Amino acid sequence: MSEVRQDIESIVADYRDCWARLDFERLRGLWDTDDAEPLYVAEEAAAPMLDWPAIEAYWRSTRAATESIRISTSNLCVRALGDRLASAVYDMRWVGRFRTHPRPIGGELRVAAMFRHKPAGWRFLHYVEAPLAPIVYFRRSYERFAEASPSQDAR
Repeated sequence: MSEVRQDIESIVADYRDCWARLDFERLRGLWDTDDAEPLYVAEEAAAPMLDWPAIEAYWRSTRAATESIRISTSNLCVRALGDRLASAVYDMRWVGRFRTHPRPIGGELRVAAMFRHKPAGWRFLHYVEAPLAPIVYFRRSYERFAEASPSQDAR
């Protein structure tokens, strides 16, 4: 496994941990904060966030609305783009408890991200969550439902 891939795996693991702890200050530390024009596209946001005030406002409102969240990632594909840049795509599943919902909710999506190598290591500079098309999402849902065999009726 390449060193770049290992480093990106590590930052994605840190990203999951930050969300599990709802630690947005540490999450900000995973970003290249020297970049004045970061890009963050959350699946539930109406518009892309193109600067630090917008991203930080999103994190504050998310923190206020969120009781807990768990994220899992899979199928990580990393590509070095020279010495200081790398891209990655991966699948992400999330389950969260939110103050506005009586029960947990969750979803599946794909992430496309770019990273810049800094003295402290690789840092996000571009992050896009891409929801699955409804037909793909529902097909997977039906497949998962079919994997869990129904229980026998008690007689």
